[in-house]
Amino acid sequence: MVHAGTNVEMVMAVFEAADDRCEDVDFSRPWPMKQVAADGIPFEQHWERDWLFSAPGYRLELLVQMPEEETTLCFLSGAASTSLTTEGVDLEDVGDYLLFSVKVTSDAGEATLSALPSDDSIDEQLASVARPTEWVGTVDGVDGVDVSCDSLDEGPLAETQQPVVMVHPVTVLQTEDYSKEPSAAGECDGESGHGGGGEVDPCTCPLPNLNCRNFGPRQAYETEDGRGYRNDRVLPAGSSERWDLSATDAHPYHIHINPFVVCPASSNKEAPFPHWRDTYFVQFDDLAANDFAPVSLLAEYASEFTGQFVFHCHKLNHEDEGMMEKIEVCAPGDVDCMCMDGETDTDGACVTASSGCYEGDTQCRYAEYLMSSFGPATLRDDPIPNTELSAEARNDLLGHDLEECCGDFPELGSESELIDYIAALTGIAPACCPDDLTTAWPPGHPCDDGGGPGGPGGP
Repeated sequence: MVHAGTNVEMVMAVFEAADDRCEDVDFSRPWPMKQVAADGIPFEQHWERDWLFSAPGYRLELLVQMPEEETTLCFLSGAASTSLTTEGVDLEDVGDYLLFSVKVTSDAGEATLSALPSDDSIDEQLASVARPTEWVGTVDGVDGVDVSCDSLDEGPLAETQQPVVMVHPVTVLQTEDYSKEPSAAGECDGESGHGGGGEVDPCTCPLPNLNCRNFGPRQAYETEDGRGYRNDRVLPAGSSERWDLSATDAHPYHIHINPFVVCPASSNKEAPFPHWRDTYFVQFDDLAANDFAPVSLLAEYASEFTGQFVFHCHKLNHEDEGMMEKIEVCAPGDVDCMCMDGETDTDGACVTASSGCYEGDTQCRYAEYLMSSFGPATLRDDPIPNTELSAEARNDLLGHDLEECCGDFPELGSESELIDYIAALTGIAPACCPDDLTTAWPPGHPCDDGGGPGGPGGP
């Protein structure tokens, strides 16, 4: 199964029907399936399923035993926002759309395989081809580290090496300062691809963003003497790292070249054991069910491969609006790759990492300041209603030489700039919210009145 052509997260299931048109379906008896791989990468063991969750970019590999009697099997789907919660799934809501049907009949000819292998045999075959989900590697310069989901509380893996926070203005009004506003269909207009290069307030997080940065403005940034950014994130070749993913709403995170190990979390959408994939749906509701702890992934970068690639939200209109980063795997000792403009100190260490900020790039430095204190409590705790920066926040910004970011928060209105992510990160929230927008904020935002998107994927 390949999820393409729609931005809607879906729940899918197979049911037996009493008719050929799938109009008389018994929703109480979903047909069993065995998932054996995700995104083309085999599991180490199969996963018994009676329903499937799929987000944009997902690929699901399944084994299904056909009935012995002639019948019709109906593969149905429904929007995850109406059928799925963190508590479970309402299978009757899965019957909104018929994706396809299978007519099981002897007229189809003789079966090439009449029965699936036993569960033990399936697992044995998977184990023989699956990539191990744990290994011994180098983490933060420390050799011989046991890299596994069981090692996240000890050694160098106890701290994340690569944090990612995904934020998209679910229904936040754009301003003329933010590049080009997407059309009602969420399509690019051909001029603002990948975030464009429009002017943004340096003391806000541009929308959308990854870690408070947007792909377009950073790629377009140029110093007075013509220097620009080579990459957004640096990965050391021959090493392993922990990535921690969070989101204020919901996004399918997708990385090119390098798949990752998903460590089990409190989510009913993913296999309950470590497994490889290259796309993962990061949702606020799932984080909330796990006390807002981020989703942890493990990645390994081959020593023989260096070069650039990207990761992005796999809702492609989000990617085109700038929810993307350019990653570069650098060989050990390659200071031109690892260091800003190749500049090192007397000890050979980077003065500034190439993924860092130029001194004059206030927005980039503001993003670094915000991300330096981001954690589960940022999403969990209620921000303090205040239309001005607190004394503590003001002094903190001044300490980072960000004087121009210490002005008063602008008042909000339905036609003015709406600030949501800064409120979530700094503990600052607008004193009031426009009445017509109180149901439009991501769950947990101070403006959310309980009627916000809330479901998988939001609107």
